[in-house]
Amino acid sequence: MAYFYFDESLQQRGQFIVGAFVQSDEDLTPIVHDAIERCGLRPEVDEFKSGMRMDRNPTQMELRSELSNILHKTQIGIVVTPFVDRDSLGEDALLGLAKIIEANNLLHKSHTVFIDEGISLPKSNLGKFLTQFGSHYEVAPGQDSKIIAGIQ
Repeated sequence: MAYFYFDESLQQRGQFIVGAFVQSDEDLTPIVHDAIERCGLRPEVDEFKSGMRMDRNPTQMELRSELSNILHKTQIGIVVTPFVDRDSLGEDALLGLAKIIEANNLLHKSHTVFIDEGISLPKSNLGKFLTQFGSHYEVAPGQDSKIIAGIQ
């Protein structure tokens, strides 16, 4: 079984959005929560904010380093979409995930997919995805990254 976590980074100046799937064979939430706690922060309350100025926040710098160490044990897939198409990012994410699944021969294995809150995912697109890939996939859109910490 694998876990997929999807979040986006809005690049307004460049007019594009980078979405990333992080895939792990184990649930990253407890691992990220442990990292948050080691940095003196509170799991499910505090989280890493990539847009924060690191030079003014040593705790966030430390957490960034901890999360980087975790990322080295995962696989990453990227989706890039125009900034003006933000409303279709969820659909683009599912298209990207379908390519990841097919390219890595993950069709007949069970997986859980967590998608960050604020990413629109129409039920019709989710239905098509689940029809294509069957009951092996559980997709959970609208997840709070403080709770499902693998999204961070």
